[in-house]
Amino acid sequence: MSLASSFPAIRPALLLDFANAKTLDPRVTFTRASSATFYDKDGVLRTAASGVPRFTFDPVTEESLGLLIEESRTNLFTYSEQFDNAFWTKSGATIAANTEVSPDGNATADKLTEDATTSTHYAYVSFAPVSGTAYTYSIFAKAAGRTTFRLNAGGGWGITATFDLSAVTATLNSGTSTSITPVGNGWFRCSVTGTASSATSGQLQIILQTGTYAGDGTSGIFIWGAQLEAGSFATSYIATAGSQVTRSTDQASMTGANFSSWYNNAEGTFYANFVTSWSAALPYTVGVLGANSANERINYIPAGSSGISSFDGTTVSAITSSVLNINARVATGLVAATKQVSATLNGGSITTGSFSKTGVLSVFNIGSLSAGGGNAFSGTFKKIAYYPQRLTNAQLQALTA
Repeated sequence: MSLASSFPAIRPALLLDFANAKTLDPRVTFTRASSATFYDKDGVLRTAASGVPRFTFDPVTEESLGLLIEESRTNLFTYSEQFDNAFWTKSGATIAANTEVSPDGNATADKLTEDATTSTHYAYVSFAPVSGTAYTYSIFAKAAGRTTFRLNAGGGWGITATFDLSAVTATLNSGTSTSITPVGNGWFRCSVTGTASSATSGQLQIILQTGTYAGDGTSGIFIWGAQLEAGSFATSYIATAGSQVTRSTDQASMTGANFSSWYNNAEGTFYANFVTSWSAALPYTVGVLGANSANERINYIPAGSSGISSFDGTTVSAITSSVLNINARVATGLVAATKQVSATLNGGSITTGSFSKTGVLSVFNIGSLSAGGGNAFSGTFKKIAYYPQRLTNAQLQALTA
């Protein structure tokens, strides 16, 4: 059901169709104080310059996914592609540099090759974590005689996962989650997440097969783009070559006349179609209608059993977040006079709540609590729309089905 044609008598006053337009509406102010990576329409990993929005694609199906918005992250590995560098210690294995075309289209991928001894064949980095911090360890891998490998983090890390590049499976051995994602041309991005149990230094290893065996001296896997980041999921790749690198937060907002031209302070309906990387248990911001004040804003922040926060931050029982981490289509209708909010998720039942304050709002933040604020969104926005009146319950459900 298209937003522009679903309701002949009702047209959205704001329509940001990111996935189809593949460009930013000129009314949206966008900032990011660093470069950042994304997949282009041909499935190649590209780098967007500082301040340039990313319209990313599925690298396998080449589907347009929309506007990529992410929180700030740092790649703690100082050499993410040069595995022949002394930063990576090799044991029972060797590295052949620049032997395969990597996901970014350049011949910069290395081959981790087992030697002919009976041993464990791996490369590793020693690193001390911060106790109690969640980390995600990821790498791009491609079969080169071996199809199984393990990402292992010992010491205070306590996270391990086994990946089968032929069966395309990820098995969590220890930690909280793991994933394997095809990115085209035989490459997979593999990740494992866990919380450090102590500050004890340990090895972050890339292990061929699953342990000790007699190597043949020629088999291995291609590897590229290692990333270690503090966080409970992997974000877009951050390249390093000698020092840690930080990707800044993506920030998009509409203010002034660019906001007031479409927003109705008396009533309205907000719609968002998005995919997020956050787990269901954690808070993230879909959008905020507000004045950058805790006392004058409506927060679209799923968190735990919460749904949508009111002008004064009081949570209303609108939408639970348990299924908001994958391909969510959400519509919320608000009426200021009666201080009522109604919401639906993916065409489901309508839930309602109320808010305690009203105010004249002046800004719309996309994916952030406020300018540079917390609970930042990480994922892709396909489409955002705003109707200057409260749609009926049936229309809310039809819009999100």
